[in-house]
Amino acid sequence: MRNRRQLEPGLERMKATGVERIHGMRDEMRADKAFERGVRGSQKAAQVQPAWLLVRELMRPLLLDPNKTVKPNDVMDLFHAAVPVAYCDFVLLDAQWEDCIRQIRQRFIDHRIGRAPAEVFSKKRDGLERFFQALESSPKVIALRCVRRAHSGSNRSGVSSMVMRQILSPSYQHNKLENPSLSDLIDVFEDTWRGYVLTPYEALLKMPCGEVAAMTVISS
Repeated sequence: MRNRRQLEPGLERMKATGVERIHGMRDEMRADKAFERGVRGSQKAAQVQPAWLLVRELMRPLLLDPNKTVKPNDVMDLFHAAVPVAYCDFVLLDAQWEDCIRQIRQRFIDHRIGRAPAEVFSKKRDGLERFFQALESSPKVIALRCVRRAHSGSNRSGVSSMVMRQILSPSYQHNKLENPSLSDLIDVFEDTWRGYVLTPYEALLKMPCGEVAAMTVISS
């Protein structure tokens, strides 16, 4: 909780900066017709980086509708949506983003722009049920089940074996917390944040066009 309180002011500043920037881009679009054409266009120039392309597409309705009030949480939602929608097959989001991304997905298909975004579901219109149905019938999930069944069969025949371990963090397994001291709890907490959040965040920032993914990790 203490670390979360320390991070919150920075997150609030980031959200406020995002809202301010969107308003500034609205003003720029009204003054620059070439920029406006780019916002309204198919964004083919960005297709080599799917996450950046999704950011641009998700910002489109925020820029084109001057009457829409842009809230700080809209900025966070945008970053949370961009990476999974760019690279996953199925994503659960709020209803307003479901409708927006459905339109983006259809535009990508119509204009043959890169890889189609994920299929998006929300709680409305039995979305959770449809999400699980789509997931269960996915060819990738079916193939994974076949691999697991084959592996299970080989284990029973003695061909191979696998010891399943419960990993709490990059450096610690479940026995670290069997009878934990305060120091043990702190070790696991620190190792979890360092290994699953801060180290990937730093690595993403060093990658070309990795900023969107880094923002998704650090703001989750």
